[in-house]
Amino acid sequence: MSTQIVSQEQLRLLWHTLGLSPDNRYRRTVSRNHFLTSPDSDDGRHLDGLVAAGLMSRGKPPAFCPQDEVVYRATRNGERFALAHLPALPKPTRYEQFQSEDTGLDFHEWLGIEKPKVEYREKCRILGYEAGCRMRTSRATGEWCKTKKEAKASYKTALAATKAKRLEAA
Repeated sequence: MSTQIVSQEQLRLLWHTLGLSPDNRYRRTVSRNHFLTSPDSDDGRHLDGLVAAGLMSRGKPPAFCPQDEVVYRATRNGERFALAHLPALPKPTRYEQFQSEDTGLDFHEWLGIEKPKVEYREKCRILGYEAGCRMRTSRATGEWCKTKKEAKASYKTALAATKAKRLEAA
């Protein structure tokens, strides 16, 4: 079998053997090199194809494992092949960019967003209002609500309304 005819399943098993992940940016370097399986399993058949291609080797299992199992290990060519065939990572999210920078800022500050303040009030019989909370920033103020969840929804509605007014004026 030529290395050009490695199936997607075989490539997935090769990545798994080496502790690699095509989707996880933190698992892009080799962290292990073993795959223990039964020789007559589907995985074993796929891995035997990689052995024939020179990308893996077969060996005996450790003493604490059942002795009818087989340990597969990637060869140096298999390692190079697996690393070369990792897909490019997607563009990092804004939060991943924030995490990679050492700014000393909170995420909302890094984004340039004013974090809403939560105001609480007690029940007042004299003025006739119930206990509750609201959220406010310099751009918008939500209504007084009984729960923080309702206050957040009210704040978001008020923020959307001020944004719409700003866009109309522009």
